[in-house]
Amino acid sequence: MSDLRLFFHKIISGMRFVKSLRFRIFIVMVIVSFVPTLIMRYGILENYEQRAVSLRTMELQDQITVIANHLGNNHYLQDAGQQTINAELLQLSSLYDGRVLIVDDNFRVIKDTYGIGEGKTAISESVLRSSLGESISNYDSENQFIEITVPITEMPEATEEEGESEPKEAEPVIVGVMLTSVSTANIAANIEVMNTNAGVLQILMLLFVIALGALLSKLMVRPLDRVTTAIHDVKNGFETSA
Repeated sequence: MSDLRLFFHKIISGMRFVKSLRFRIFIVMVIVSFVPTLIMRYGILENYEQRAVSLRTMELQDQITVIANHLGNNHYLQDAGQQTINAELLQLSSLYDGRVLIVDDNFRVIKDTYGIGEGKTAISESVLRSSLGESISNYDSENQFIEITVPITEMPEATEEEGESEPKEAEPVIVGVMLTSVSTANIAANIEVMNTNAGVLQILMLLFVIALGALLSKLMVRPLDRVTTAIHDVKNGFETSA
């Protein structure tokens, strides 16, 4: 019976502590100290991902545009067997762990660095938009890849119209699309490592905040405890004298 009373006494004491000013101050200090670090952690990771993807996209965009111009200048879509250009495409795909598709103006794949899509039809929103002259980039965070499509243009030979002394300058013609998809698995791996390290650091910080919060809340409440004790002493002394 005494054990049961002791058990209930501990429960009641715990409930009193939870309702106490010291505990409330402690909780407020922990929340105020910990929540901003949690928000900062995910903000930094999100910013890193966006920055890393943006830099990778710009780097790829420049290289792909140069190669696409090279394809057009060498009339690659009329002769897809050019070894030098094929070596460039394979080097690009292996360097970034990706895949390169060259699509002609009939949306037929004439070159696939994976070697499995040649002769097939490739129609997508990005391919259609690039066939009209746009350069498109998309990031798929779930499947961890960046897809970039750029138009391939050729300069037709200048024509001389009757009555004109100089040939008329020709406009570039879109003859196909270069579609490149590259892996972002290394970016995801870096984010995972950063997230793990940040989690460990945050746990250590939480333990420090809990210890500091317990100490400071005790120090802050101590003057109030003294006042409360003095009031009780005065009250008890008054009741005794009465």
